[in-house]
Amino acid sequence: MTHANVYKVEDVGEDYTIFGNLRCNFEDHENGTKEEAAAFFRRCIGKDAAIEAPESVSDGTGRFYISVDFRDQHENIVRIMPIPFSVSSVEILV
Repeated sequence: MTHANVYKVEDVGEDYTIFGNLRCNFEDHENGTKEEAAAFFRRCIGKDAAIEAPESVSDGTGRFYISVDFRDQHENIVRIMPIPFSVSSVEILV
């Protein structure tokens, strides 16, 4: 089972996105550029995003899953359609 943390999409830069107090810096990969990854979130500013929790990331590829299209199916059960993104680093903002 994968666990996720929910953050608001706060800001989008050229090659990064800020989710709550996290800045995710994207990197190029076989399916697109870091700029394309960041641009994906421009339409999502102000929306919730579910980001794979650190304890769920185990393959060491630098890729983890972010979802912006999810809904509460029942009281506490949420269906999430995750999308893989390659991230070079994650910074905690203070």
